[in-house]
Amino acid sequence: MILNSTIKFSLLFFFILLNSIGFTQIAQSIPFIWSNDTLNGVYFEKTAMYLPVRFTNDTTNYYFQLDTGSEESYFYSGNWMNQETLRLLNKEDSIQTSIGNLHLAKLESQKMVAENGRMYCGTLGSDFLANKLVEIDFLNQEIHFLKSYSSSEYMLDSLKLSFGRPLITIHTTSKSYDFLFDTGSSLFELWTSQKLWKKLKEPTSEIHQFSISSWGTENTAYRATARSGIACMSFKTLEIQTIWYNSNKQFAKDFKSIDIAGMIGNKPFLNQVVLIDFNNMKIGLKK
Repeated sequence: MILNSTIKFSLLFFFILLNSIGFTQIAQSIPFIWSNDTLNGVYFEKTAMYLPVRFTNDTTNYYFQLDTGSEESYFYSGNWMNQETLRLLNKEDSIQTSIGNLHLAKLESQKMVAENGRMYCGTLGSDFLANKLVEIDFLNQEIHFLKSYSSSEYMLDSLKLSFGRPLITIHTTSKSYDFLFDTGSSLFELWTSQKLWKKLKEPTSEIHQFSISSWGTENTAYRATARSGIACMSFKTLEIQTIWYNSNKQFAKDFKSIDIAGMIGNKPFLNQVVLIDFNNMKIGLKK
C-alpha cells in the first residue's frame, strides 16, 4: 500500500512526539520488606526497609537495610553461616550480586541476625544508588531502577546531596531547611536539633518521651506535633505531622557540621512513589 504525503507526515509527527515524551522504563525491580519496632511499649510499624541479596553460588537470601543516610554500604562480618560467601566478602573489594555489583565494607562490630527465617546482615548506603535513576515505590514495597522516565509523570524538585546522600527541602511559612533523606531512620518523621524542634513544634503540643539506644548509648527522644504548614519539597503536597529531637547533643553538632537541619525518614512518603534521579539531580513524587 502506498501512503499519501499527509498520512506519512502524520505518522512521522506521531513518532517524533512519542520519542520526545518518553516513557518510564524499569530496568530492575527489587521487593523490600519492613521491620517494626517498639519503644516504651509503643508499637511503631515500618521502621526499617530491607532488600534481599543473593551472592554467587549461594542460594540464601541475605537481607540488607536500605539506608540512604549512610555514605557507604557494609556487611556485618560476624556469625556468617556460609563460609565461602564470607571468604569472598572478606577478600573482594567489589562483588557481583543479584541486585548488581556491590562495594561492601566490613563492619566487625555487628553480627548477622537470624530472625523469622531471614538473615539480616548489612546496610546498603547511598553509594549503592549513585549514578542511578531510583524509584522507591512505598505503596507496593519495591525499589525500581529505571532506564528512563517521563518527567510529566512526576512532581520534581532540584536534588541536593550531602556527601552523596540525598537531601529534601522542608518549607515553613517563613524559611526553608535542608534535611537528609534517611531511609534508615524511619521511626522519626522529622528529626532535628532541640533549638529548631522548639521553633517548629506546635506550642501547645503534648510531648512524648522515648528511651532509645543509638550505637550502644542510651538517649531520650522527644516527639511533638509539628506546626501546621510545614511541607516537603517545593510543591508542598505533603505536610509534616510530628517532629523529634534527641537528648544526645552530638546529633545537633553533626547536623551543623554537614550543614543540614536534621533528617527526614520514610514516614511522610508511605503512600507515595519517590523518584531520585542522581544523574540529572532531581527528586520528586509520582503524580
